[in-house]
Amino acid sequence: MANLHAYWIHHARKTESTVTGYIFLPKCDCSNCGYTSTMEKSVCPSCGAAMDRTAPKDAMVVEDDDKKEEKKEEEKK
Repeated sequence: MANLHAYWIHHARKTESTVTGYIFLPKCDCSNCGYTSTMEKSVCPSCGAAMDRTAPKDAMVVEDDDKKEEKKEEEKK
């Protein structure tokens, strides 16, 4: 097996209640295989890549709040 090196890509949601403008969620993806984990690990459980690389600043998955807003609108009706 080849020595694989990768980094975790974190999931976040936009918010106005934090300094950075994002709230980070308990999910991250392997940059090598795309496996989603609920916490950072030193090795990806799916592909075995060593998580020893630094992620680029823009490596983030931003999830939308559209579903929550739709539910609120339905409850108002």
